[in-house]
Amino acid sequence: MKNITADNKPLYQQVEAGIKDSIITKEYKPGEKLPTESEFAKEYNVSIITIRKAMELLTEQGLVEKIQGKGTFVIPQKENVKLGMGGGFDALFASKGHQTQHKILSTATLEADEYLASKLNISLGDEVSVIERLITEDYSPIAIDKVYVSNKLVPNLMFKLSEKKSLYQTLKDEYNIVPKTSSLLLNGISASVSLAKLLDCSIGDPIFELEKVAFTENNKEVIHYSVSQIRCDRITYEIVV
Repeated sequence: MKNITADNKPLYQQVEAGIKDSIITKEYKPGEKLPTESEFAKEYNVSIITIRKAMELLTEQGLVEKIQGKGTFVIPQKENVKLGMGGGFDALFASKGHQTQHKILSTATLEADEYLASKLNISLGDEVSVIERLITEDYSPIAIDKVYVSNKLVPNLMFKLSEKKSLYQTLKDEYNIVPKTSSLLLNGISASVSLAKLLDCSIGDPIFELEKVAFTENNKEVIHYSVSQIRCDRITYEIVV
């Protein structure tokens, strides 16, 4: 049971502050279902009416949402990202106090067609490793990332990449390769049936599609070409001109 302090603030504001703190400190993670009104009332030793007023405040702040028949959930907050910001997903979210997870969905080896040969600056028919991953922020789906790398530059990547380590950390640790610059192309698409299922969103929801070509220092070599589909409700891209 959590104690309500001898405060001049109304009880519902104190409860609101307590739940808000639990959301900020990730006791309740983004996308997680919150305890019921009855459970909160017991936890804080207050009435259900007090809990409802506290939840109304949290809803107004955009921290939680009530879904009919399912309960009340923590709303994942948008991250502001400067387009062209270095590093991968891990660097972005770690700088904002979040944890990133990567689930490997599929791996494959194929021969480069004209398009991939052009993107990776390799010869037609050269072997390319393809790795598709689900990226989650604090265990909430945020992006699908499909990466293409030349097997000549990065041999056996699919056998060295793990779900416990980011792509860029693996490139640094295993190959001493550090991306320095990148070329980006941002498009807007709608979530397909399969994409909506993986990203836990609705069919037709707006999705960012980010194409990226990463280079070594002074653009000497192409490290990878990637296509990422990212939930628009989780990220805002800032363009500085």
